[in-house]
Amino acid sequence: MMRRSCALALAAGVAALALGGCGTEDPAPEPKAVEKQGTPGLPKGVSVATDVPVDVPNNPEVRRNVQLARCEKTETGWRAAGTARNPGQRASTYAVTVFFTTDTATVIGTGAARVDVPAGGKTDWEVAADFTAPDKTLCVLRGAG
Repeated sequence: MMRRSCALALAAGVAALALGGCGTEDPAPEPKAVEKQGTPGLPKGVSVATDVPVDVPNNPEVRRNVQLARCEKTETGWRAAGTARNPGQRASTYAVTVFFTTDTATVIGTGAARVDVPAGGKTDWEVAADFTAPDKTLCVLRGAG
């Protein structure tokens, strides 16, 4: 008999709790505007590149002939520059791709150039991109092919 009384008391308590939550008169909270935040881990105003190429021409024999010599800020973003050499006996066109990154390797800009290099000669190249760049932007020669 005591078990039955305990079971009934327990059932009544559970029912009271369940029904007590049904009739609240507190209104739903109003949605609040959230201030736009930057990308976590990046300086204010700097965004992650959203159109990063995944299929970049990269031929080791061509790449060894392409040097990245300068990496510098411009008025509208950043630029990388260097020299491409062609040890061959025919003129060649190289595709040079550069990723601009933060000092923690987050890609924040990209660019590419086609470089015509005469047989046995060398040609200067430049890749520039417009983006908001932190002071510690790095230039990465992503590929040469």
